[in-house]
Amino acid sequence: MKKSTICRSSKIGPFLALALFGSLLCSSVWSAASSNDLKLDLKAFKVIRKGDQETLVSADKVKPKEVIEYQVRYVNTGEKTLRNIRATLPIPASLVFLSGSSAPSGAMASLDGKSFAAMPLKRKVKLADGTMKVVMVPYSEYRFLRWSLDELAAGKSVTVKARARLQ
Repeated sequence: MKKSTICRSSKIGPFLALALFGSLLCSSVWSAASSNDLKLDLKAFKVIRKGDQETLVSADKVKPKEVIEYQVRYVNTGEKTLRNIRATLPIPASLVFLSGSSAPSGAMASLDGKSFAAMPLKRKVKLADGTMKVVMVPYSEYRFLRWSLDELAAGKSVTVKARARLQ
């Protein structure tokens, strides 16, 4: 099986492009079919709330405390089903992942981009008295989200998304 990295994006602001793509990768794909058959389109939106209504607008300019929604649409442009797609979304250090905002469900999280686990992430810490305690990792430390897409049929698409707040 071939491993490749694929990154394509639509227009997003210079700050967001640098922060997102400078972090690492958009997606790793393991597939028997050609990885050229998988196209992706990254979009970043600023989330504007007015009462109970939400609007997504261009995220060209973002201020501290504003919420950004990243959406990555994966499209299988080939003639064969693609299998074992690992869609990875970096979360730059300047952003804090918002719990419960990832879709579809089942996303895993990572602090380092290598080890992924179910959310919420937990770790053991040694207390002053020497005992160990399991604690939740703060969402501000999450650096990657990953979805396992078992298969994507020819001509079909899927969108993964998550929100984060600019610190």
